[in-house]
Amino acid sequence: MITQPVTIITHGIVAVAAAAGAWVWQANSYEAKLAAVQTEYAQAQARAVEHAHAETLRYQHQADTAAKNAAKRVRTLAAYRDILRWSVDGLRGDLAENPANYAEATEQARADYTAAVSAVLSDCAGEVGDLAVKADGHVIDIRRLHEQWPE
Repeated sequence: MITQPVTIITHGIVAVAAAAGAWVWQANSYEAKLAAVQTEYAQAQARAVEHAHAETLRYQHQADTAAKNAAKRVRTLAAYRDILRWSVDGLRGDLAENPANYAEATEQARADYTAAVSAVLSDCAGEVGDLAVKADGHVIDIRRLHEQWPE
């Protein structure tokens, strides 16, 4: 026959074993949940890095395109500037070489007039050209910045 102390000891051993089993099961359960959460966070972080990289590539492409467009505009404006200077020089030459437009004037008056007109045209062309270059530079900068960082 089994005595009461043996029964109590047996129940105690079973209770301790059950508690230990429950403890191990609970620990494994929490570790599994923690591992799942860590995996989820790691995947989210990887997606964020991929998104940031894609955005960086998109912004770099946008900046490169804007720089190319700005360089093309600079070349175009330089060509227009050269055409303007050529036209002004041609006009200056026409005024200097065509005294028939002011035939009534004396030779000295014509020479003075031609010199004055040439000086004024030269000064005006230089100032207008400088102002145009500065304005075009500002426009190019604004366009490049707008293309790099659109609204």
